[in-house]
Amino acid sequence: GASTTGILAAVAIPSFVKYIRRSKATEARSNISKLAIAAKFSHQVDDSGVTPSGQAGKFPKTVAWTPAKSCCRGEVKRCTPDPADWENPTWKALNFALRDPFYYQYRFLNQGKRFVVEARGDLDCDGEFSLYRLTGELQQDGGVTLGTLEAERPEE
Repeated sequence: GASTTGILAAVAIPSFVKYIRRSKATEARSNISKLAIAAKFSHQVDDSGVTPSGQAGKFPKTVAWTPAKSCCRGEVKRCTPDPADWENPTWKALNFALRDPFYYQYRFLNQGKRFVVEARGDLDCDGEFSLYRLTGELQQDGGVTLGTLEAERPEE
């Protein structure tokens, strides 16, 4: 009867919510990986000493959280793509722009011989953010080694 339905709902709803959050987190993991790979190749030089982006083997400059405001706005609780958000030269150098609605903000940190790409999101809009991070480090031979994807509070 009703008590069985209540028990099933009590078990199924939290599991379903976790499933939905995990599926949304795929966006962050995928985009962080794309950004890290783009940053890795933005630094590698060809035989003429020039990178594909035309720079002399440097990571792109730091860019703050993009978009600047959290995606917890409006009824849909996700960000609406705005091409102006991705006009920063760093996003252009990394060939990165989001054209479909999304849940996370992104930033790139240039730390000289190291870079950090991050995504943060507040999937339940409670003011607590999940954070995904991937680093890259310039090696002695001129290659760039990527770290492993780190996640803090991935269920947020």
